[in-house]
Amino acid sequence: MSWIPKPFPNGWIITKIGDITEVLRGASPRPKGDPKYFGGNIPWIMIADVSKSPGRYISETRDTVTEAGALKSRYLKAGTLILSNSGTVCVPKILAVDGCIHNGFVAQSVVEAATAFATRSNCFLLFGNLQHTSQ
Repeated sequence: MSWIPKPFPNGWIITKIGDITEVLRGASPRPKGDPKYFGGNIPWIMIADVSKSPGRYISETRDTVTEAGALKSRYLKAGTLILSNSGTVCVPKILAVDGCIHNGFVAQSVVEAATAFATRSNCFLLFGNLQHTSQ
């Protein structure tokens, strides 16, 4: 595992993300732009939103989906950690608003608030570090 940073921080363990939290894949309503699915009141998080949002959080999106569109996407609550897996890859963001992600993202599902904070913070540090070292 040559990708693991040296020295490895004290108290950290090596594990697969899927072993500590459920990983959720985004989904996209089709066809893109259909008014049945797009143009509603629910934020639709896109890669461009990740790129233009400074810091750790996404609070505004360019596009929106309808309730029918949300049913064909992945609806997430504010506080969820998302990670881009297409376009600009491996960018972590925390949702500051409820919204939907498309299939260019994965998200982590966390139930317990204390675990959520620790897991989001550690994942953000890990993925943020990987993003900066890979450029």
